[in-house]
Amino acid sequence: MELEETIANECIRQWGVKAQLGIAIEECSELITQLIKLGREVNGSTIDSICDEIADVEIMMFQLRVIFEKDELIDSIKEKKLKRLKERLNIR
Repeated sequence: MELEETIANECIRQWGVKAQLGIAIEECSELITQLIKLGREVNGSTIDSICDEIADVEIMMFQLRVIFEKDELIDSIKEKKLKRLKERLNIR
């Protein structure tokens, strides 16, 4: 088991699914806030702060994959969406 999976499983075991779902929402919200601040050129948002929030969101997205145990479904949907986007962009 890789380190990320070990850590994700331990977070879920120690704090529970409900708490980790709340943290996932919180981390997504923090990323959204940083992106809005950057778009509005409001003080407080930097590329570094956005990168920090992206890292937090990626950690929580992995935990969501562990919680819902639907890697194949997620990957299949993601592949379809990427294919559709590729077609919209006229990429060969």
